[in-house]
Amino acid sequence: TVYLDTLGFSGFNTVLQAIERNTPVVAYEGQFMRGRFASAILRHLGLIDMVATNPDQFIQITVRIVQDEGLRRSIKKKIEMTKTQKNEVIEVLKDKFSQYNNFYVTNTESLTVAQVTKLRSVCFDKQVEMKVAKNTLIKKALESLDSEKYAGMFESLNNVTALMFSENPKDPAMILSSFRTASKTD
Repeated sequence: TVYLDTLGFSGFNTVLQAIERNTPVVAYEGQFMRGRFASAILRHLGLIDMVATNPDQFIQITVRIVQDEGLRRSIKKKIEMTKTQKNEVIEVLKDKFSQYNNFYVTNTESLTVAQVTKLRSVCFDKQVEMKVAKNTLIKKALESLDSEKYAGMFESLNNVTALMFSENPKDPAMILSSFRTASKTD
């Protein structure tokens, strides 16, 4: 099995689900952030050979993977996230949720790469931690802390989720508000 990422509007959760199942993914890197999720994930995993920059290359990569079982096996080994690694991410998230009394959940799916970079920079300048993690791992971290307390949040964990943590609960809200205002004028 090979997962072919959608063109133009790259999958995020679906790509992560494919990766969680150790399924090779082929991505076509789009111009905007919404078309770069899968390619960013693949680059992070060191699978740059699975990222196409044109339609012909997308087809060539796909055919090569479908026809070469050994290649598929080696890709599966590279993308395998062990249970230990998943538990480590969950523990880091639990620590963050426990460390801060407040946190924000925001959807960054429609942002371009430049906008996400700018948002991260603003967060850094204001001492707001911005974390992106798999929604399933975020949910598991919250459930293990207090599933009843966070139950209402679970439905908001879709698309591309960024978490924002800050000592001052107003800072993330102010960042998001001014970022939205500035983005409308850009």
